[in-house]
Amino acid sequence: MNTASSIVLAVTVLILLVLFFPLFIPVELAWRKDQNYSHGYLIPIICIWLFARSWTRAGDPESGDTRMALLTLIPGSERG
Repeated sequence: MNTASSIVLAVTVLILLVLFFPLFIPVELAWRKDQNYSHGYLIPIICIWLFARSWTRAGDPESGDTRMALLTLIPGSERG
């Protein structure tokens, strides 16, 4: 992974954390209070591992503007 890709990835993660942070609080509360969701703490770790594994297998995108993909994530961050 080159420096530009690392910067884009870091900025993307930061943007996602800012957009989705208000959703993390009630989800964490459910994980803590409800025994049915107690495994929820493992899910982000497993997702990050799967993402990293697939990224290393596939490598960086060869073409296209990957920054445009961020636009698809914005509607999911709406606070209704």
